[in-house]
Amino acid sequence: RLAGLLACAWAPLDLFYFQVPLPDGLALLLGLVSVVCWLRLERCARGPRRLAWLLALLASALMATLIKNPLYLPFALGLGCDRLARRGPRGLWTRELALLAAALVVAVLGFKLYSNAVNQTAAFLPREEAEAFFGTWQDRLRPRFWRSLGEAFSTRVCPPATSALVLGGLAVTLWRPRARAGLRLGLLAGALLALALFFNRHREHAYYQLPFVPILAGFAGGLPALGLALARRWRSRGLAALTAVAGLGLALLVARQGAAGLALMKADWQPLVAERGDWIAAQTRPDDFVVYVLGLRDDNWDPAPLYFARRDGFNLSRAQVGHARLAELHRRFAGRYARFLVYCPPVALPELEGRLARLGGRPIAEGQPGRIYRLEPAWLRPE
Repeated sequence: RLAGLLACAWAPLDLFYFQVPLPDGLALLLGLVSVVCWLRLERCARGPRRLAWLLALLASALMATLIKNPLYLPFALGLGCDRLARRGPRGLWTRELALLAAALVVAVLGFKLYSNAVNQTAAFLPREEAEAFFGTWQDRLRPRFWRSLGEAFSTRVCPPATSALVLGGLAVTLWRPRARAGLRLGLLAGALLALALFFNRHREHAYYQLPFVPILAGFAGGLPALGLALARRWRSRGLAALTAVAGLGLALLVARQGAAGLALMKADWQPLVAERGDWIAAQTRPDDFVVYVLGLRDDNWDPAPLYFARRDGFNLSRAQVGHARLAELHRRFAGRYARFLVYCPPVALPELEGRLARLGGRPIAEGQPGRIYRLEPAWLRPE
């Protein structure tokens, strides 16, 4: 247990993202709570306590799914695999699993319909949204994508010392009776399935890999536990001492590698986005709508710039900044806000300042972080 806790607590991915205001940490916590509720539910006979654990399971699973669907998928599949290992195929056709499956389906579909209504999306799952989440088959066949994922796992999820503990524990788990290994192996299979299904999200955003950390950490105690069990069976104090010393050495190495991985992730982080966001917040009002110009990609939905700006808005690439797209956004959103603004970073100003001027854009703020333009219906004339 101590080895597992250490592997989870010192994973660079946890150390970094638990300092970031993202909802994924809460979804991960609720997923782990649902596993605890499930195990308690399995031990209870009929009665009020069983009903209480069932309601706690449904509540935690439902909330985790509403926060972020892909993050709860490994836990849902893990619970099903645990029941399958314990009771066989007939164990899957029970009230508890039926209620859990129904709650998850309602949460996924309900949130999708709600988001479609808010975003005024005509199709249930637009093609560009599907590609953004799932990627393409060609993406899954590109070695460079798998190399980048492997690098992320080896530096952020499981550095070498943790990987040694995890692989050893996985081997020990496979030797155990099927019913005892079902939950851990099911969680691991669910995490791998989530990676394969939401490939594009995992490839672009490291925080989608957060469920791997506690799931893999669950295997980390296998080798130390085996060493202590053999020491007890053989009544060998020498083996027990050797296991303790080796465990302590690995613990120190895990902590050291976790700190190094955190430093590497912090070095990759660019505070420029936060600085620009603070500047935009200082130059605008809370009831403004801000179109944020981002790079060259048309599908860049990165929420960080507008998050740090603390404003409602929309991301556009440089090529999308034109009459048609801006007029469409103005029709959809401007009526609910005091002003319709466009933020242009310095690197894009040489390309866009003439174009925005022809559209009637009036600069209202300018500085080192860039320039903010105001557009109004009368000014948004065709180019």
